[in-house]
Amino acid sequence: MVMSSARWLSCAFVLVAFSSAPGSFAASIEITNLRTFATPFGDQVTGVALNDHGDIAGTSFFFGSSSGQSGFVIPANGGPPVQIKNAAAQYTEVHGINNAGTVAGLYLGTDGLQGFTYSAGIYTPVSVGTETYLYGINNHGDLTGYYSNIGLTATGFLIQGGTTTTFAFPGNPLSTFPLGINDADQVVGYYNSGSFLRQSDGSFRTLDFGAKGINDQGILVGGRGTGGGPTDPVFGIVSIGGTEYTFSYPGATKTYLYGINNVNEVVGIYEDATYASHIFEGQLAVPEPSTACLCGLVLLGAAVLAVHRTRRKPSGLLR
Repeated sequence: MVMSSARWLSCAFVLVAFSSAPGSFAASIEITNLRTFATPFGDQVTGVALNDHGDIAGTSFFFGSSSGQSGFVIPANGGPPVQIKNAAAQYTEVHGINNAGTVAGLYLGTDGLQGFTYSAGIYTPVSVGTETYLYGINNHGDLTGYYSNIGLTATGFLIQGGTTTTFAFPGNPLSTFPLGINDADQVVGYYNSGSFLRQSDGSFRTLDFGAKGINDQGILVGGRGTGGGPTDPVFGIVSIGGTEYTFSYPGATKTYLYGINNVNEVVGIYEDATYASHIFEGQLAVPEPSTACLCGLVLLGAAVLAVHRTRRKPSGLLR
């Protein structure tokens, strides 16, 4: 399998992002109605996405094969998986899918490494630089990813209605890697030493976990590990209103969350003890906001009461 220099850089950093030092989490979170899917057209899967209908798109390959990756779509209606493989390309990757069923990805062909969208059997090239890595597509057809013109470099881009805007995380003009987008054109991704959320106004917020997906409610999903070793656990992360929760697929050694749709269905990949990867999908059980508010009010009330009681103590007890 042949990879460009920028592609190798991307893969290496994704591993680092998922294996960064652990932070503080509020609690674990529940994902219900879990379903697993056999990896279509391969025995390994490198990434997945889903739309609001529950269609799952991703990239798979056979370990040790020289045939390269191919994209796929697993229909939510239970129909057979659809392979997406440009016949003229050495390999094809799929990274995003919207509600119209249009997928976004990249391929390595005679014209180099370029992005594409695919719908109803038609490939439409997307070229921003010498190498174009297309990752995200929303329901308006807006696209995000990164491009490289020279060696180990990456600059982000956002295509809205045919107009391309390039961007970089502050201080990282050649190492910005957008991965996911929602309908408000908020973008998540990573840079040289961390992860980011780019708001629709172009401002950035840093994140302390490897974010890969965002829905229209602003719920973020991704992952973080406890170390960089192959046997160190990796946990899925869900961020809701700035509060982070962990999720581990039952019995898994590593859990990676890749996407969340607008009905809060989550898609990801887990690894078992044999290092085999499996696709899963489930329903996120979003905590009730009232619970968090009530806890905050109780704590605030207790603090105020404590101060009030201290101020009312007789002066003789304060000597």
